Amino acid sequence: MRIQSEESVIRSPDTVGAVIAAARKRAGQTQRDLGVRVGVTQGRMSQIEKAGGKAAFATIVQLANELGLEVVLRPRRPSEAAW
Repeated sequence: MRIQSEESVIRSPDTVGAVIAAARKRAGQTQRDLGVRVGVTQGRMSQIEKAGGKAAFATIVQLANELGLEVVLRPRRPSEAAW
């Protein structure tokens, strides 16, 4: 999956981890450093990046905030295919 720098539409729980990993790498942060700031271990960060859908929603929101991202829920645009 190619991660866009501006916006990532997430339609699958598994995609969350890839978006978090890409944003972390763009920010030049390590899994350890980011994890410390949100209260998770480097090992847990690795798990989240591999299978983000298994992370608590609160953790995803904390990670997004630390990375300067926001979580937005909006109605699907008619031009977007259903998953």
